[in-house]
Amino acid sequence: MPAENLEELQKTHVSTEYLDKKHPDTANEAKARLKKTRQLQYTRWKWAVDNVKTYINVLRAAGHPDVSIQNMFDGTPLCFPSPEAYSELRKGLKELAPAIEKEMGWNGCGFIITGSSVPGFSQNPCKGHAVCIVCRVPAVVAR
Repeated sequence: MPAENLEELQKTHVSTEYLDKKHPDTANEAKARLKKTRQLQYTRWKWAVDNVKTYINVLRAAGHPDVSIQNMFDGTPLCFPSPEAYSELRKGLKELAPAIEKEMGWNGCGFIITGSSVPGFSQNPCKGHAVCIVCRVPAVVAR
């Protein structure tokens, strides 16, 4: 695309206005988006809780072995090959947090694992759907 066309396209279709925290619409838009996202995440989680047997079979159909599924119910995210690997990561992060705090001058550094490694949960509210709506089914299960 020629530079002059790109500039025109950017002028017409690209805006960072919503990123400006001082913009009057930003706070309301962000609150509405967060509410919808949390509603979707909760709905997916509730479906997984209410449909445990189906959820387990969906995980099996996605290729997860029974041992990994059981480890997930025991607290190990699906993306880890074993509880020992997850424990090793947690130990390493516990040691890393104070080093990051010291280097960055922060307090209370912590780590959160999200996404497909957490059963019934996705950070992406549109995951598995062509149109982003509050759904009554879980996100696509990925392996």
